[in-house]
Formats: sequence, structure tokens, C-alpha cells
Amino acid sequence: RGRGGPVQGIQGFQGAQGVQGVQGVQRQQGQQGQQGQQIQQRQQGQQGQQGQQGQQGQQGQQGQCVQTARQDSSQLVSQLVRNDPQLSIASRLIQQSPRLQQLLVGPITFFFPNDNAFNQAQQMIMNLDEQKLSELIQSHSAYGQFPILQDGMRLATLSKDVDLTVGKVGDKFSVNGVNVIGEYHPACNYQGYYVIDRLILPKDQQQEQQGQSQQQ
Repeated sequence: RGRGGPVQGIQGFQGAQGVQGVQGVQRQQGQQGQQGQQIQQRQQGQQGQQGQQGQQGQQGQQGQCVQTARQDSSQLVSQLVRNDPQLSIASRLIQQSPRLQQLLVGPITFFFPNDNAFNQAQQMIMNLDEQKLSELIQSHSAYGQFPILQDGMRLATLSKDVDLTVGKVGDKFSVNGVNVIGEYHPACNYQGYYVIDRLILPKDQQQEQQGQSQQQ
């Protein structure tokens, strides 16, 4: 028994150390596992968000309506414009520019010039390359949905040098002094459009048009 006492004491001490060691390792592993799980969840969340945005952008570019909780219309802006008799030229310009179709994705309110407006600037439009055409359409494209206009609103556009200011005289609205014709036309993918009766030009195109007018 005398011999057994110290051995048992050592074994007990070693057992306690073993239990503490195992518990320490388990705690450490548990903390690492929890941290790893949190990191994984964050990564999955980021990847999920990026994937959803990428999917929505891809679907928008491929001409599909992304299913959302609030769906104002089951048609794309391009489909609505194609069926609008006032906007045959705008529709044709959009369809002829793949680069433009890639840009026009996300919540956007368009202010499309009608055919008469394009016809008045026919010479200038004929001389536009694809980049200039994209800049022109972007100057008519405001970030966000604006189914209701209010006097004094300022709308940022996709163009780097054009902002839109909403005005109102009586019950008629305008943007940058250009008349808005009719009501808002809602589309899917958080988009929609108004029709206007003149072009809203980027600064460099304004200068070019002024130069052409002076030559005439």
C-alpha cells in the first residue's frame, strides 16, 4: 500500500494534467472552430452578396427580369421602349450598342428623348461613335427610381459631367429645362422611364453642337 500511494498520487496528478490539457485543447479548438465558422459565414455572406449582385447584373444584361419582392412590371425597359411609338429611335440606338446594354443595369430612371427630339439633332447623332453614344444615353439616365418628380429635385446621372435638376411650371415638369411628356413608365429590375422633348447633352457634345450651329 505504501508503494501504491505515491504511484496513485502521480497518476492522479498526471490524470488531472491530462484532463486539463484535453480541456484546454478542446477550448482552444472550440474557439478556433467558432472563429473559423464566423469567418466562413462572413465569407459565405460576402460571396452570396457578390453572387446575387453578379447574377442580377448578368440577368439584366442578358435581358431577363430579376425576381424581386417589389415588381412594378414584368417587362424590361428595352421592351417597353420598343413598344412605345414615340421612342423608335431611342430603341434602335440602345439595341445597336452592346456596350450600352451592359451599362444600363440596376436601379435607373431614364429620360428618353422622343423621335422628334432625335430628328432635330439628326446630323449630330449620325456622327457619334459608340463611346459618344453611350455618354449621350448616360446623361439621360439617373441613378435610382423616381416614379414621382418634385420641383427642385437634383438627380445624379451615369454621366460624369451631367446632373439633372427637376423644375415645375403649373402641372408640367422639366429636367434641365427640357419638357417631360406624360407619366412615369415602370419596368422591372428597379427601372423605369419618362419621355422628354429634347436631348440633354454632355458638355463636350454641347460644344460640338454649338460649333456646328455656328458653321451653319
